[in-house]
Amino acid sequence: MQLERTFAEAFRDTAPRSFWFESLRRRAGEVPLVDWVVGQLNARGFRGARATFEVPTDTSLST
Repeated sequence: MQLERTFAEAFRDTAPRSFWFESLRRRAGEVPLVDWVVGQLNARGFRGARATFEVPTDTSLST
């Protein structure tokens, strides 16, 4: 049984970027991505990183 090919296999190349990373970058908007991720973690109670700001919690992310 042959499995379906992935997107990269179909185009015989790897994806030029990470679609997951790009989706996070879009969610972060104007906030630097690292700062946004730290803010999301802090908002969910993973308080290990220091941040001097707060970002709105993105409810579409799962924990």
